[in-house]
Amino acid sequence: MLLIAAPLCAAQRPNVVLVVVDDVARDDIKHLARLQEMVFDAGTEFTRFATPNALCGPSRVSILRGQHSHNTGIKTNKRVFATAHALGLEASTIATWLQDSGYATALFGKYLNAYGRKGGPRGATYVPPGWSEWYGGTPGRGFGFWLNHNGTVVHYPTDGPHANDVLAELVVSFVSRNAERPMFLYIAPGSAHGDAPAARRHEDAFADAAFPQGPAFNEEDVSDKPKWIRNQRRAPPPAGSSRHLERYRNRLRALLSVEDLIASLLDALLDVGVLDRTYVVFVSDNGFHYGEHRIKATKATSYDESILVPAAVRGPGVPAGRVLEHLATNADLAATIADWAGATPPYFVDGRSLAPLLRARRPAPDAWRSAIGIERLDSRAKGDGPSPSFFGIRLGRWKYVRYPASGEEEFYDLALDPNELESLHGSARPTCTSALRQWAALLARCVGTECRALEDSATAPPQDLFCEVRPPFLLADPALRNANFWPTPAIAFDESMCRSP
Repeated sequence: MLLIAAPLCAAQRPNVVLVVVDDVARDDIKHLARLQEMVFDAGTEFTRFATPNALCGPSRVSILRGQHSHNTGIKTNKRVFATAHALGLEASTIATWLQDSGYATALFGKYLNAYGRKGGPRGATYVPPGWSEWYGGTPGRGFGFWLNHNGTVVHYPTDGPHANDVLAELVVSFVSRNAERPMFLYIAPGSAHGDAPAARRHEDAFADAAFPQGPAFNEEDVSDKPKWIRNQRRAPPPAGSSRHLERYRNRLRALLSVEDLIASLLDALLDVGVLDRTYVVFVSDNGFHYGEHRIKATKATSYDESILVPAAVRGPGVPAGRVLEHLATNADLAATIADWAGATPPYFVDGRSLAPLLRARRPAPDAWRSAIGIERLDSRAKGDGPSPSFFGIRLGRWKYVRYPASGEEEFYDLALDPNELESLHGSARPTCTSALRQWAALLARCVGTECRALEDSATAPPQDLFCEVRPPFLLADPALRNANFWPTPAIAFDESMCRSP
């Protein structure tokens, strides 16, 4: 069930800051001691926080709407803003919910892919609904970027300040001017996307950082993997690829100015006396591959390097130094923030509030959701994830993935094989993979309350559950507007089916 807080008066409502970084892998955080101290050690870390469709655009829409990608209609990174705008998704987001509840709301940095681009549905001066103040633009460039200051576009020169320093100044100003009201800040630096230009003061950092080479790096035997992986050539040794090594170091350098930004934010909240009643959420929009399973410098796959992201929360009542293994997704963020703010999310929200996990007494992992769906809704031969479309399911121990176009499958025992090196799909018990396939297929098309029911159904989802709501991109199609949706058949899943005899 989605937990909704009782309405609170303005003086009782906490502030909420959501920091969304770009393409940051879980292990990148190990190099950022200040970030760990300010957020991860000062709060609670999630080790199984997933972005089911691990692409920037779909993930950011899921964050704003609390929906999985198959319900937002945002499948890829192509024309994300134009599609979201055309479907009317901006009319109801976490920003509009909190603004309607009396919050001062502000966005700083990256919005949706292709926002402000020439030929789009709206110009660069456009401010979406729900934001009291707006500073959206192209901060990922580092230098020579632009931001829309509440309807006025400001261009910053290539020899000017770094984008994250500009965002820090804007954040501090907003906090100082709105401390008497409950505040919601969405801070989205472009780091560490693309070539990730660093602030000049950080250009010499990480000079000795070695290229990451975990157990799955340059995987030698991929005979158990689908054809698209078998077709990937092994990466050259990092010592022979100075370009990849330097790009990796630049990504880490770019994140140092994100640390500076967060430090400025915390100082500003402390200065106005509201830090102790402010939640700060740190998360990446998706993970990133550094050669694991032969996948080079990209994301959008089913593997944990791509779908699992660094995530932590600090704030009032949140235990410090706690590490959680509970399954969580980016669609949960909107429901969680609404819960803290005493706002009621709309019917279409797929996610659930994570607030119960952030209290001193929390449910155990086996009393929390049992599974999450993972998905890629398009196929691409190159670019962001040269992979075919897939749907799948991730439990605490098991992961099942199916590629519909080819019929290929992957199946991993994550307890024994956390690096997904040996797919068991060829030797697993058919009853196990069949049950997981059914369950994953249902999660790939669930809507709203049905998603939460299916996630909780480790033994048998309800047999008579029907979708009562329809995704907005289907509502726009007259042929589908009155279509019957999918009844949910029974699934008899028991973990003992998947264990070896």
